Amino acid sequence: MTLPPVAPRTIVQKILDAHQIHEEGGRRLIYVDRLILADTAVPAFRTVAARGFAMRRPGQALVIPDHYTPSVGPTLADVPDEERRAQIRNSEALGPQIGIAVFGLGDPRRGIQHVVSTEQAYAQPGVTLVAADSHTSTQGAVGALAFSIGPDLPHVIATQCIWLKTPRMMRITLDGELAAGVTPKDVALALVAKVGVSGAAGYGIEYAGSFIRGLSLEGRMTICNLTAEMGALMGIVAPDARTFAYLRGRPFAPDDGQWDAAVAFWSTLPTDAGAVFDHEVTLDVASVEPMVTWGNSVGNVVAIGGIVPDPAAEPDPDRRAQMIRSLDYMG
Repeated sequence: MTLPPVAPRTIVQKILDAHQIHEEGGRRLIYVDRLILADTAVPAFRTVAARGFAMRRPGQALVIPDHYTPSVGPTLADVPDEERRAQIRNSEALGPQIGIAVFGLGDPRRGIQHVVSTEQAYAQPGVTLVAADSHTSTQGAVGALAFSIGPDLPHVIATQCIWLKTPRMMRITLDGELAAGVTPKDVALALVAKVGVSGAAGYGIEYAGSFIRGLSLEGRMTICNLTAEMGALMGIVAPDARTFAYLRGRPFAPDDGQWDAAVAFWSTLPTDAGAVFDHEVTLDVASVEPMVTWGNSVGNVVAIGGIVPDPAAEPDPDRRAQMIRSLDYMG
């Protein structure tokens, strides 16, 4: 018997297909490979316990306190607020109580969860990775399907699965070379200005093009980080030789005995030739100037050679009021 040919798929579609348990009404029940918990997660555990459930897979979670932790010092004594100290203590206690790995306040590996996960190779190509943080997509830089789950955290804790509306596909192709003084953060802000603060709502974004291929993993993380600012569900870069070199030898990476098999699998993930995207965006990064935000929103951004917009010229009264508040706030 000859099987029907498989239509070309994007990297997002490949990973979703591999993790799908059930599909119904335009939504997919997706298996979650890895879960990151911050010091904001304890209320979700109380919700799970109140409903008579326990954590499904503690061994597939990692606690990284990073929301209430202080910038001024590395200890609880540096946290001025007792409520926040309790949140951190209770999140770190999940380890011995439930069996979750914890990178606690005194752990030299602790930091911003998206950075820690990537530099530890906890995020890897082809895995589904979720957290209750809007910038979880940062980890898409290594080819992980990483996205925010917000209020659905108790569901993931109890079931190791998540319901996800099937995203539309957007490809953002970035070509060219940066001018002097321009950084990947400027490119990310230029994309927000081009696509719009909610212009990618409901989409899964793949970042592609010669600029992305030549970019360091840290630069790719910067691009993927601001995916949320365009309203997208997730952002991802297909893994390549640069990805493999970055991940090899890191703590959670496959060991030497499994490395070749892992790379062989990861190499199947990039989008197939002929795969169809619902929307295409292109940007020549050579045209990007240093970007400046003139208000307290990433949507309030202008190139350094541009002009801060005049609220009086804005016809939408709600937008005009927001502009005035932002400019007043910024002084």
